[in-house]
Amino acid sequence: MKTETKLTFDELVKLEPELGRLLADAKAHRPEKGCYYRDWYKLFKPRLIRLVGLMAEKDNVMLCSSEAYSLAYHTILDAMGMKPNEIKEPIK
Repeated sequence: MKTETKLTFDELVKLEPELGRLLADAKAHRPEKGCYYRDWYKLFKPRLIRLVGLMAEKDNVMLCSSEAYSLAYHTILDAMGMKPNEIKEPIK
């Protein structure tokens, strides 16, 4: 019987060190009041989608998975003190 191990953020960072820098930036970020969404869409999401998920500019299958994107997305949002259900589409 094969047991699957769950992917961790640390494993992703080993494959793509820039994710560690992105997490550190998210933890250190202190947005102006009411600017969490703006900052997510302008500062963090563009970096994230280049590193993990279906649109990642990587050859590594693990980094290009939806599981990797979901894990990194939730980790970065948590570091910013945000929850996924709080993210709204940007106002154009």
